[in-house]
Amino acid sequence: MVNTKDIYNELEKKYNHKGAFAELSNNAAIKSIETAYDYDEIKQQLAGQKCTSADALLVRRHIYFIEFKTGFASKKEDINTTTHKDNLRLNIRLKAYESLALFEKIILEGIGDGKLAPNVKKVYIAVIDTSADPMMGYLDILQGESGQLQERQKEHKKIFENSLLNYRKTVMGGRALFYDCLEIWYDFEFDARVSKLK
Repeated sequence: MVNTKDIYNELEKKYNHKGAFAELSNNAAIKSIETAYDYDEIKQQLAGQKCTSADALLVRRHIYFIEFKTGFASKKEDINTTTHKDNLRLNIRLKAYESLALFEKIILEGIGDGKLAPNVKKVYIAVIDTSADPMMGYLDILQGESGQLQERQKEHKKIFENSLLNYRKTVMGGRALFYDCLEIWYDFEFDARVSKLK
């Protein structure tokens, strides 16, 4: 069985593309100097343009696939907005799937027996860029706590949540079919939350 130390050693040896989250995110709200693997660069090395990937791969006690997402700036509901949302949903799902496939089919299979130890979780974290509408995230959190969240303010999180529903499926025995956990964060809360990941 492959543990995170084995994965870390393999990444250091073969795919040592790293950067601080502040650089990897390309988001002024994220200031974290903590480093992670540049999963886009690893994907480029392994597969070129043949697939997509999350932006960062963080190896701790668990494996974290982190996607920094922009492109939510549309407020008016029309056909183009609906098409834009559908494209975002498909893009989010594709990145989540291909990130996991790249990890399991190429990286993990090249280590030991290629089977991830059962105590190691695969976690996908989608980080929403609030720069186009900074108050949206704050209102979401404040109104969510009061139970009065409005539809427009929930929209960005809903796009992610609906897009990633398929990756929450389990098989017999409750084992996760894709990811063990999916989380959606705002960019302004990223630095505080990433430092607590184990």
